[in-house]
Amino acid sequence: MSHNVVEICRVLGLDPQAARPATKRDAAWAQVERNLRELWEESPDRARRMTRLMEAMTKLALE
Repeated sequence: MSHNVVEICRVLGLDPQAARPATKRDAAWAQVERNLRELWEESPDRARRMTRLMEAMTKLALE
């Protein structure tokens, strides 16, 4: 869920976490997004480091 959607939910008094993913795949992706947001902390430096790490992980997974 994007930051903008979360902010709109907050303004409307809705709990953005209340919506449940429709499938196990959706639930898994939602967990990845939550964890990435938690690690990111809106830091450009941290985002660059996370990107390098994910690129390395992708290369290993595709070998």
